[in-house]
Amino acid sequence: MPIRTLIVLAACAFAGAVHAQSQPSEISDAAIAKYKATAKDGCMAAGKQKGDPADAIDAACTCLLEHLDKNMTKSEWQRVAFYSAKNRGADEAAVLTPHMKSFTGCAAAAPTTPAAAAPQAVPPAAGARPFGSAPGTGLRPPASK
Repeated sequence: MPIRTLIVLAACAFAGAVHAQSQPSEISDAAIAKYKATAKDGCMAAGKQKGDPADAIDAACTCLLEHLDKNMTKSEWQRVAFYSAKNRGADEAAVLTPHMKSFTGCAAAAPTTPAAAAPQAVPPAAGARPFGSAPGTGLRPPASK
């Protein structure tokens, strides 16, 4: 499913005042909201770069964030935002991975044509870094075995 591939490959960069925090529990609701917005923006940018229809991109990215919102606790959101800001991609990924594994996509985000439904490789965005190597890279699933 190309939309799911697009979503999970979308890297998000998080920059903000979180750098001053020394513990994940000190991350504010505003910082979490900024992390979520940055994640969605990264998802949207990757979809546009790939050339997918804007409505499908928005639906897929919204669906992913709704899945994460529904399944992640506030503490988990604080941790991913904190780890992202501290360049601790492996720790960020450790929190996100179980939720990404359970993400099956959304019916509204599925492609409508058979050609669009065929799996396709999605090249990384320009300047993208490997999974876990930079802040905000945790929205990717672990490598397939």
